[in-house]
Amino acid sequence: MSETSVRCRQSGPLLVTSYTWDAAPSLPVIVQETTNESTTSYVYGLDMLSATDNNDVTTYFLQDGLGSTTGLTDDDGAMTDAHTYDVFGATKSHSGEADTNWRFTGELNDSSVGRSPYYLRARYYDPATGR
Repeated sequence: MSETSVRCRQSGPLLVTSYTWDAAPSLPVIVQETTNESTTSYVYGLDMLSATDNNDVTTYFLQDGLGSTTGLTDDDGAMTDAHTYDVFGATKSHSGEADTNWRFTGELNDSSVGRSPYYLRARYYDPATGR
C-alpha cells in the first residue's frame, strides 16, 4: 500500500500525529498513533478491541452491531464512557471523560477539519449532511 492511499501524518499548529497502518486486512486499520510524545497502540478483532497508551493504561471498546463505539471500559470492566448516535452518526449523547476519536461505525472522528467529520481513508463523511 502506498503512503498516498491512507493518511500517515496529520499536522496542526500545536500537534503532529503520525499513524502506523496494517494494510493486510481488506480494510486497512491504524495500529499505532503517535502524537508529539504520546503513543497509543490499538488491538483489533473484528472491530477495535482496545487501546493502550504509553503509560500502559488500556481502554476497552464496546460496540453495537454497526461497530460504533457505544462505551469504554477500564481494566476492571468499569464503564468510563458511553456514546449514542443518531442514524447518520452525529453524537446524540456522550458521558464520561476518557473520550475517544473512534466513534460511529468504529471510524476515526476528525475534529481538526471542522464539523467533526469521519475519516474514511479515501474520503470524509459528515454526519450533519449524511454525506
